[in-house]
Parts: sequence; C-alpha cells; structure tokens
Amino acid sequence: MSLFAFYCLLRSRWHGLASALWPDSFTEQVQAELALLDGELQRRHDRLIKYCQKTEKLRNALQRCERRTDARTVEKLEHRRQTLDRLRQRLREREQKYQELLTRFDHWKQERKAVREQLLSLPPQGRLRIEEEENDFGYPF
Repeated sequence: MSLFAFYCLLRSRWHGLASALWPDSFTEQVQAELALLDGELQRRHDRLIKYCQKTEKLRNALQRCERRTDARTVEKLEHRRQTLDRLRQRLREREQKYQELLTRFDHWKQERKAVREQLLSLPPQGRLRIEEEENDFGYPF
C-alpha cells in the first residue's frame, strides 16, 4: 500500500469517525449538498459544451460534403450519397443525445435551485445571504 493510499484511507476513516461523533448541523448538511450539486452541475455543463462542439464539427463536415458537387461517375455519387446518409444519421443521433443531456442538466439545475431555496429559508443565523452566494466563485449558474 502506497503512502498516498494509506493517507486517503486514514483520512476517510477520520471523516467517518468525526461525523459520527460530531454530526453536522442541518445548515452544514444543506450547504454540503449544495456544494455537491454545484460540482455535478459544473461537470454536466462542461460535458454539454464538449458534446455541442462535437456536434457542430459533425454538422460542418456534413455541410462541406453536401457542398461538394461535381460531375462524377455513378459509383462515386452513390458512395457520396451513402456517406451523406451516414453523416445525417450520426447528426440526428448526436442532436437527440444532446437533448437528453440537456434535459438531465435542467433536472440537476432544478434540484440545485430547490436545495438553495431550502437553505435560504433557514433561520437568519443559519443561512447564507444571497449576495454572498452570488459573489462566490463556486456559484456557476
């Protein structure tokens, strides 16, 4: 076992013991959940952007292929048609997958909003002020 692996194991055990002996308050639990949701939203947002970029590359390749028209033999034209059909199919699949990812992203965003509203509804001593949260660098949306 490497020193780093031992350190990770020791750290996780320490966190488990500390949380058992000194449980977090409701406010801290909600803030921790909000932080987890923020991280998940950021990862999903980055994934959506990358997926959108790949879809745009595919769309541009399809447009370039469609613009290339010249007098070719029947075989070459058939091959071009098949290529265009495959590109169209891939584009449709990518656009559908993007919509699914976007729907899931919106779901996570709504869940984060609900947790944030729950945090803001806490008594004044336990909640964050809206200005503090929106000025926080971890507040991406």
